[in-house]
Amino acid sequence: MDGYVRSEITGKQFQILVNDNGTLVSSAGYGIPADQQFNIGARLVEPTSAGISGPEFIRDFGQMTFVFKYGNHTYTKKFSPEEIEAEVYRMEKDLRPKPMLGAGARKY
Repeated sequence: MDGYVRSEITGKQFQILVNDNGTLVSSAGYGIPADQQFNIGARLVEPTSAGISGPEFIRDFGQMTFVFKYGNHTYTKKFSPEEIEAEVYRMEKDLRPKPMLGAGARKY
């Protein structure tokens, strides 16, 4: 198992990692059992950084290619700017704090 995510804007390439119980680790030595789900990711910023904002992500990754290799198969997906922007919008919306029902209201 191998692969990468490449920014078509900056040309930077990031190795695909396996999510092993919440930790992203090298895919070396991992396999995918038949008919099983698995999680992969790529570390686009250092774990010690404060992260990357939506506009910064779009600036650097507004066009990207995902390549995943397993056995004799290679899967490639090119993401358009529209797909990237829609996903950033969805994530920002999902991460926005939700109002708590009844918060601040008291009945006497």
